[in-house]
Amino acid sequence: MMKGDYSVVANFKYAQNTIFLFYVPNLKTMECIISSLDMKELGEICLRDEKMEKYDLVAPCGDYCGGCGQYNELIVKTAKQMREFADLYGFEFRSEEAFDFKQFVKGLKWFIDNAKCPECHYGEGPPWCEVRKCCSEKELRICFECEEFPCSKFKKYADLDTMDRYKRFEEVGFEKWVEEQMQKAKEGYEIHLQKVASLKP
Repeated sequence: MMKGDYSVVANFKYAQNTIFLFYVPNLKTMECIISSLDMKELGEICLRDEKMEKYDLVAPCGDYCGGCGQYNELIVKTAKQMREFADLYGFEFRSEEAFDFKQFVKGLKWFIDNAKCPECHYGEGPPWCEVRKCCSEKELRICFECEEFPCSKFKKYADLDTMDRYKRFEEVGFEKWVEEQMQKAKEGYEIHLQKVASLKP
């Protein structure tokens, strides 16, 4: 692991051993460096990264990434399933008079290859996104925490229901809001469609 690939979160003493917890953005996980500890001891002292991950899934713009069709691959999976249906039911021959089937398949392939999360929450994301840059400069987890919210930068990228999410954020606070967003995502709610859109197997 190269220097700069991780950040130390905490270190402490346990049974004469120094425990280092560090977060690895590229691996999206919490790791432990230990010495002379068996797996049972390790399980007792190392917290899993679930809490960190759920907070990392909060995008600067107020989206909860766990409920986004790009992050959870709903869009990619939908395109893949549509591609399978197109072959299975012989739509190439049935669509000859309607549209160019090969171009349609090419479009599906584009979605499969490109409709993926830009990973704003891991320091990536669209380079043109002013909200992400602003939150980074102000060291904010989410723009809802900013005293200037809502500003012109936010309005440029906001979804139709972002203000509703903000109002709920103000009512219950950051941690409770994240818990609610997580639950909605588990139920298949897609934040941009604003409805349950789980892909059925």
